[in-house]
Amino acid sequence: MDQKMNKWLDNPVYFRWGFFIPLLVSAGLHNYQIEQNHLYVFYILTTVFLGISFYKKPTWFLFIFTTVVVICRLLRHQPLLKSISIFFTYQSAYYFGKLRSK
Repeated sequence: MDQKMNKWLDNPVYFRWGFFIPLLVSAGLHNYQIEQNHLYVFYILTTVFLGISFYKKPTWFLFIFTTVVVICRLLRHQPLLKSISIFFTYQSAYYFGKLRSK
């Protein structure tokens, strides 16, 4: 049983799917009138799976994909995009949280 579990955990393909699916679902749900707080869990899952599935990639790779997640989160709220301080706050929270988990 442990060997099957280790084999599954050592294969990052499952976790990469776990990164892309919540990212696409959360970006797709922005078309509907859903409150931003209800979509927050998808961004948390996305960043967790980003860290697990791409942990062997260079830091610049994680930084770029973390930026994509932050932009997707701020996509619906145009006034938030105008506030650069909110963007950098989200960016640093996601990115440095990911580096801590490395």
